Amino acid sequence: MLTALPAFVLLACQPAEPGRDPGDETATESMTTDTGTLPARGDCNPVEDSHCMLPFPSDFFLSPDAQTATGLRVDLGPGSLPVNVDGVGMDPTTWNEKDGFSTLGALLVHLPGASTGDLIGHEDLGAYLEADARTVIIDATTGERHPHFVEREAAAAGTGRDLLSLRPVTPLAHATRYVVGIRDLTDEAGDPVAAPAGFAALRDAETPSDPYLSDPDLWRQQDHYDEVVFPTLEGAGLQRDELTLAWSFTTVSAESSLGRTIWMRDDALARLADGEPSYTISEIVEADCTGDDPPAAGRTVRGELTLPLYRASTDRDALLSRDDDGAPYYTGETEVGFSAVIPCDLLTSPRPGRLVQYGHGLFGGRGEVESDYLAEMAQTHGLVLFGMDWTGMSALDLPHISLMLVQEPGNFAVIPEGVAQGLIELTVAGRMARETLALDDAFMQDGERLIDPDLQSFYGNSMGGVLGGAYLGLSPDIDRGVLGVAGMPFNLLLSRSASFADYLRIMAVMYDDWADITVFLTAAQTLWDPGEAAGWAHYVTAPLDDTTTARDVLVHAAIGDASVPSLGAHVMARAYGIPLVTPAPREVWGLAAQEAPTAGSGLVEFDFGVEEPVASIPADEDAGAHDGPRHSTAGQEQIGVFLTTGTIENHCDGACDPD
Repeated sequence: MLTALPAFVLLACQPAEPGRDPGDETATESMTTDTGTLPARGDCNPVEDSHCMLPFPSDFFLSPDAQTATGLRVDLGPGSLPVNVDGVGMDPTTWNEKDGFSTLGALLVHLPGASTGDLIGHEDLGAYLEADARTVIIDATTGERHPHFVEREAAAAGTGRDLLSLRPVTPLAHATRYVVGIRDLTDEAGDPVAAPAGFAALRDAETPSDPYLSDPDLWRQQDHYDEVVFPTLEGAGLQRDELTLAWSFTTVSAESSLGRTIWMRDDALARLADGEPSYTISEIVEADCTGDDPPAAGRTVRGELTLPLYRASTDRDALLSRDDDGAPYYTGETEVGFSAVIPCDLLTSPRPGRLVQYGHGLFGGRGEVESDYLAEMAQTHGLVLFGMDWTGMSALDLPHISLMLVQEPGNFAVIPEGVAQGLIELTVAGRMARETLALDDAFMQDGERLIDPDLQSFYGNSMGGVLGGAYLGLSPDIDRGVLGVAGMPFNLLLSRSASFADYLRIMAVMYDDWADITVFLTAAQTLWDPGEAAGWAHYVTAPLDDTTTARDVLVHAAIGDASVPSLGAHVMARAYGIPLVTPAPREVWGLAAQEAPTAGSGLVEFDFGVEEPVASIPADEDAGAHDGPRHSTAGQEQIGVFLTTGTIENHCDGACDPD
């Protein structure tokens, strides 16, 4: 559990991981080894010479830094990240602020011709524990194997640059070193796949008499391999001489990944307590709730909130503010629109209703909260719905994101940092709605307040569910939440999402090498973590700090979802430690079964008869699985009951499938 306020103090004072000597790292300004004194490290890792950044992520790209929680810091050079067809590279500055890599990023290698037939697939996840597993991810401290599967990047098929991805299926621990081992790979004919030349030299200890006659960036790693990488793998049963490739990497600390956002939350709520944020009501639309067939939405309230700003400006392409120490600071105010829906039931029988904040879909907006099916749910269960544009990923951000991907991909951090600003806006807005807006005439009826001052939940769909996982982790006020057709991490979802297809085509035009695209999207996960569910995975059903409590979460998934694949929902459910609610259409590896009705958290899968591809490609978009759970009567009723009572009931006839 993190400490709430002094996140940046922790950055400065926490020691490196026990047993780790920050001075004994592969990336230093200069270094003396058994092979002599070597010059400053270059931008590319020669261990696997098919791409500058492979294998990725790697301790090669970390340098000692006693001021961080891991004792390390990412140290990408100006030539490390991919360069597009226009010669535009990527500024590594925002990566280099972190003290490690994502806890849910893919692990990438390029081993041409390697067959995946004998590798762990996502349909056989338990194979990661088998003695003869060809791939392992080992916690270097505990020696434990980490569950994962291996696949090729299907979108790159036929290019010769379809990288192998090892994908963790539960989050890695923060601030921890892992060692990756790959052994005994063969091609489709059954012949051995050769180890990359650089790695083979390290494995076979072919140290030259004069390191300056070869690549010093290779030989500077020999001691690290001999003292850390090979012994860790041998302890797990993988012998040095059978390895095709191996390396180590260190994950980012929670303080480095999430500290900025936590500090902003605390500062913003302190400002709210001092009475700083304000609001205006711009429109109230009243319906006739007195007739024989009244509408569900009795009153719709629209307005603007004046909220604390922590970006460098109100521009949509602005990063978070940074002082000389890299910490964020308050830069002023920003106007954010909202829409609220009060059902007729609360107006005709005035009483406080539970506030439900709504998270809209990909590049949507606050108007989505006014959907008819949501109004019906509010009417049935006495809810007050509250929606906002999610700063960073709303319709207002789309033009800036599209332009950034083409012109300045190295400025990718504007997306997750914009989303982090949005997280703060939602946090402050939720509390304002219960404590301030609730006393406005627009949210009163016959002298009764219509928003309960103590009850606040969240319901997000699609992107609203992906980002909503971050909000549930951060919020000190949410007691339960529903993440509809959600999943994580983004780097797993994108290649399987029809919603990303257009952006993938743009990137295919902008980069000659598919490996560049895969590396960029994977490296971006470290930046994504503070703004999406993956980075907060450890803190949704467990407290983040002393301002939050454990909360219950209901995750909805649809088999064959073409926008957010159900594999991502499985990762989410395993991370949260929640059960699979039964009866269910299928078993899910790593999840205990819990028969409905049940109190607490759970994953509910819906099967609409859509085939789910095994490869990393989207399912049939026209089949409608993505919209199915929220628009089914059973799904809506389940959501409403859970939000109001905390109980997960089964409103299907058996498993939620066509049969």
